[in-house]
Amino acid sequence: MNQARSPLAEAVLKKNFPEHDFYSTGVTAISGTPLLKEVIKVANEWGLDNLKKQSESLIQIKEKLLNSDCVIVAENGHAQIIRDFGYKGEIVSCESLLPDYMFTPRDPEGMPIDKARRELGKVAGLSLRAVLNVLNLHSKNKILSVTPNGSSDVPLALETAHLESIERGAVLLDADLRAPLEKSDIENAGLSPVYFDIDEILEFGIPRIGMNQILVHCRELDAPEKLYLSSKWRKFLDKCTEETELVMLTAPRYAKTRSLPDSFIVAALADEFLVISS
Repeated sequence: MNQARSPLAEAVLKKNFPEHDFYSTGVTAISGTPLLKEVIKVANEWGLDNLKKQSESLIQIKEKLLNSDCVIVAENGHAQIIRDFGYKGEIVSCESLLPDYMFTPRDPEGMPIDKARRELGKVAGLSLRAVLNVLNLHSKNKILSVTPNGSSDVPLALETAHLESIERGAVLLDADLRAPLEKSDIENAGLSPVYFDIDEILEFGIPRIGMNQILVHCRELDAPEKLYLSSKWRKFLDKCTEETELVMLTAPRYAKTRSLPDSFIVAALADEFLVISS
C-alpha cells in the first residue's frame, strides 16, 4: 500500500545515499493515501526527516520504475507483480536476502507500535544491505554479527562471539549501543573492556586490542537507530575492518516483553550472522 515499509525504506536510502535517486510505491497502493501514524512516529524517533507524506501508485511512478537500476521488494510474491508491470531490471527481495525467516519484514499495519518498530527495523536494515550489494560497497574484511535471541541469551552469545573473534583473529565489538555490556558481565566472560567513542575512532582510527578485550561504547544512546541508519555507522564499521575481521555482539531480539529492532538493523549490515538461543 506504500504506507509503511516502502516509504520508510525510501527515507533510509535517501539519507544514506544522497547521490542516488530513490522512489517508493506499493503493489496495491492508492495514490494520496496517508502513511500509517506508527510509521511517522518511528521515522521521527529514528531521525528520518525526509519521509514522504502519502502513498504513490505503480501507475503514478511507472516511468521512474521502468527506468530504475534495481527494485527492492519486501516479499518474494511482489517480484512477479513488478515483472508483470513491465520491469526488466534487477529485483531484490527482502524475504530472500538473508537466510533467516525472522528477517522477513511483515506489513506493520494493525500492529502495536513495539512490533511495528521491529518490522520497520528489518526493512531499514535489509534495504541498506540490498543497496550496498548492488553498489558493491563492502568492508575490506568480513563482519560477523552474533545476536542473542533473548536477553537471557546474552552471556552465551558473548562467549560465542569471543570464541569466534579468537578463531578469526578479529576485533570483538559490543554493538548494542542502547545497553552496552556491564563491566562485571564482561569480566565474568574473561574479557576486559576497551571503551571507545565513535567520533574519536572515525578521526583517529581503532585502538589495538588483544584477543581477550572487547570494544564497548563509552555511553548509552537513547535512540541508537539514528546512528545505525546513518552513513556514520557504516564509516565506523569500515574503520573497524581496515586491518582485520570484525565480530559484533548485537542487542537481543527480545528483551523481557519488548521486541527490539536494533539487532535486525545491525545484523543486516554484516556479511555473516549467528543467532544464539540457549
